Amino acid sequence: MWLIRGEKKIINKEIELIKKAKNRVNMRIGFLFENEVQELKKILKNKSEKIEINILASPNCIINNKKVNIKKELENPNITIYNANLPYVKMMICDGKEMLHIYSKFNEKTGSPLNETSIAMWNQYPEISKNYDDRFYKVLKKAKINNMNKKI
Repeated sequence: MWLIRGEKKIINKEIELIKKAKNRVNMRIGFLFENEVQELKKILKNKSEKIEINILASPNCIINNKKVNIKKELENPNITIYNANLPYVKMMICDGKEMLHIYSKFNEKTGSPLNETSIAMWNQYPEISKNYDDRFYKVLKKAKINNMNKKI
């Protein structure tokens, strides 16, 4: 396990892991950093043509004092994105072999993450990552069912 500190280093690690994924990337996104949206959009667009990408996202987060719809920001026809009620954390699992958990404290007035408190735990233990990946698919299945029920 590795500890990564600071928004820029965390975003760089997210991008690195997505780039090296060979089969799939599963993400739970409870918040986004200020400079993360454009970086993620670009890499996810490029990778989504080659691998499976699934995202469970909070409906909204705050970036620069603005309410941002995460699903709308990352929307892409090759990516499966469902809204879910998530806490203010993020998780990424790549190929079921390694994962990144991301945490931050948030400004009470603006709701934005505080960069100096942002940390990520990078886990390269395949057994643990697979366990989280299996759990992710169970939650994804429930989100898909809930989404279908809302359309009826």
